[in-house]
Formats: sequence, C-alpha cells, structure tokens
Amino acid sequence: MNHQLLKEIINNVVAKKISEAKGKGPVYGYIIADKGGNDPVLQLIGYGNMPKSSWKKKLIRDVNDLLKRIENDDWVNAAYIVEKNGVLYNNINMMKEIFEKELNEQLGTVQAADLDKSKKAEEAMSPADKRSMDAYQNALQKITDDVRKIDAEISKLQEPVRAKVSRLESKKATIQKKQGQLVTKIDSIKKKNM
Repeated sequence: MNHQLLKEIINNVVAKKISEAKGKGPVYGYIIADKGGNDPVLQLIGYGNMPKSSWKKKLIRDVNDLLKRIENDDWVNAAYIVEKNGVLYNNINMMKEIFEKELNEQLGTVQAADLDKSKKAEEAMSPADKRSMDAYQNALQKITDDVRKIDAEISKLQEPVRAKVSRLESKKATIQKKQGQLVTKIDSIKKKNM
C-alpha cells in the first residue's frame, strides 16, 4: 500500500475518533482516503468501505430493486429495503453527511451572488409588490410546515409496521432454514432407499 495513502487513512480515522470523543463524530460515514481524485474511499459505519462511485452504484441498484418490488406489490420486502438504519437509508445519509458541507460551501458562493441580485431587485420593487411577495412567502412557509408535519406523522405510523415486518422477516428466515433442513433429510432418505 502506498505510504502516503496509509498515512492519510490513519489521519482520517484518528480525526474521526477524536471528533467522536467530543460528541461531534459522523453518524453515518466518513471519508477514509481521498486518493487525490474524485473517487474518495468512504466508510459506511456498520457496513464497510468502498470508493464513492461503488457506493453510488449500490445506491442505484437498491433504489431500482425498491422500484421493482413496489411495481410487483411486494410491500414486505419494499419496507425492508427502506427500513430505518438499513443499508439504503444509511448510504443516502452518509452521502448527505459527507458531501453536504462541500455542497453548502459551493452553494454559499453562488447564493452570495444571487443575494446581491435579489437585493437590487427587491429595492426596485413597489410597496404593493413587496406586500404581495411577503404574503406569498408566508403562505409558502405555512405549506412547507404542514408538509413537514404530515411527513412526521407518516413516519410515526410507519415505524411499528417496519418493526413488525422486520420481526416477521427474521421469523420467516428461521422457518425457511428449518424447511431446507427437512428437505435435505427427506432427499437423503429417498436416496438411501433407491
């Protein structure tokens, strides 16, 4: 392994451990090594590490799998795929957690330029236009808050179902394992008596 890459990995892991000790550590994942390119190696906490491009491909596969299950009315497995703290959920949040800061920095530059334009346009507005704009912004904020409340209620309703589905999937796996053992025993008895 490249000495510089190993040094970078160790520094990133140590920095992560220090930030965890301060209570500010990453929840979903972090960059292990950048390799000086556009494809850093990411650690998805609890699931291992891969280059960013591989995590993105896995994310796309999982979403496509989810869509197929929904199209086929396979709600049990669809719920399993999107369960909280599942690979898909954590992968999306890891990408957001790692790259949101970078995105916010890029957006900050763009937004600063847009803010200057917006201020100039606002100064040129008539008082009636300003009142109308304020009314529309207030209405938009109310709708946004209502949508958030609905999303929170939906999430509360879905949580018990997800938990039960997870328990049933575990029970099903146990039963299927026993089923496989019985089929194997039946086959061995048939072979023995042939």
